Amino acid sequence: MKIALVVLNPETGELGGCLSQAKSFAVYDTNHHKMSQLGLPNGLGFHHVAVALSHFLKKNDVNALGALDLGPKAKAYLEEQGIKWFLADKHLSLEDNFTSIIKQLKNE
Repeated sequence: MKIALVVLNPETGELGGCLSQAKSFAVYDTNHHKMSQLGLPNGLGFHHVAVALSHFLKKNDVNALGALDLGPKAKAYLEEQGIKWFLADKHLSLEDNFTSIIKQLKNE
């Protein structure tokens, strides 16, 4: 399973507020216990960014996404792609946010 977190600043690992604010994604692969960065695709434009990114995440085999805040449309687009969404905690590190999401997935 792959879990992604919306990243606003890839250099610092600062979490992003919503899907359309993503500058990259931090991705944790639970099968290989490995974290990596997933850059954004070229040509996103300014319209329907959340739709394009939900498709992009699905194509990259992401199963769950965490962000500080997700609007109703972004949640719906993710759900249409079969991607579960979770609210991340800005006070936690990337690693601790991944751990929190994994625990929530196990409790479902």
